Amino acid sequence: MRILFISSIFPNPWQAGKGPFTLALCKALHHQHEVRVISPIAWADEWSARRHGAAKMDRRAVIDGIQVLYPRCWFPPMFLRTLHTGFYRRCLAAPVQTLTTHWHPDVVVSFFAHPDGEAANHVARALDVPSVIIVGGADILQLARDARRREGIINALQSANAVVAVSRQLKDKTVDLGVPAGRVHVWAQGVDETIFHPGNKHDARMELNLKGDDPLMLWVGRMVPDKSLDFLIEVCASLAKRAGLRFRLCLVGDGPLKQKLRHQVKHLKLDRYVEFCGHYPPSRLGDWYRAADVTVLPSQSEGLPNVLRESRACGTPFVASDVGGISEIATVEDDLIPVGDAAALAKALARQITRRTPGTASKLPTWAEAAAALVDIIQAASPKSAGGRR
Repeated sequence: MRILFISSIFPNPWQAGKGPFTLALCKALHHQHEVRVISPIAWADEWSARRHGAAKMDRRAVIDGIQVLYPRCWFPPMFLRTLHTGFYRRCLAAPVQTLTTHWHPDVVVSFFAHPDGEAANHVARALDVPSVIIVGGADILQLARDARRREGIINALQSANAVVAVSRQLKDKTVDLGVPAGRVHVWAQGVDETIFHPGNKHDARMELNLKGDDPLMLWVGRMVPDKSLDFLIEVCASLAKRAGLRFRLCLVGDGPLKQKLRHQVKHLKLDRYVEFCGHYPPSRLGDWYRAADVTVLPSQSEGLPNVLRESRACGTPFVASDVGGISEIATVEDDLIPVGDAAALAKALARQITRRTPGTASKLPTWAEAAAALVDIIQAASPKSAGGRR
């Protein structure tokens, strides 16, 4: 099968930690099928990267044999969101023409309903192939609350041949938007079992050059508002005041809020407790989970984050907000808390770092299994798109 994947949530040279799961999916699909990727980059992100000294980026890349195009997407910043699909469609025109001159996809797959999915639907119709949209969480759980964007989201989902939800809860929310239940499929993202597996905590800390034996709390992701890192840091300030409670919070990742969060840590005098560890490629994250006593994710909204799936695959328990489909993978070793409940978060973290009990690894689908399951969904949605393998 020839698959054209479209999403702005995909790693690029300026944002290496953006959407690692979409890259993992495309790589897994590419083992058996032909995959091409178009990942628009917002002009504002380009401007910010260049302002901070980033080198000029090549608009074309080949990642593990996958051809990737990075067109610039122009749109009004912070307003007129309902018009973003139009801007997105225009930025796709040239790269789509480039890719399809001597290559024609059997299906267009996109991640995120709006504007990515809605624009991808137009591409699919122009190419006379099916469109499949993967919804990840914020597009359905948050953006759909905005009446100005809700119409575009609903239009995108109802126009797609199939919608893929990463949790049962997200499927229910998608159906609530009027999408026929038969066209919405629950699909589990994969985990790379060669990276995310149980191991020795001491060895992992040595590999990461982590000194000392203090209980380690781990956060992994992009430093953006929905992740509630400022809230987590405030809770750490309250934990630091507890007599005899030792801990260390390692923040692994990067993002637009990094400097603001650094100032917050300095203001609260938490430098000895909170460490900004920077971005790590997925191949290095396994050691972080194995080194940690608990993974924490106090987000305002999530679908079913791969961070927690990876943590569970390594046998590391988590403390997370009870949002999205997180409860679908939680075990008795984990703690779910109400969104924004500082007392509950502090209590759960204190319990985890005090007991430091080794966890039990969860058995989760591999990326190869996830890719095969997604292809089954595509083929069921449009049998004529099945095509042949490479």
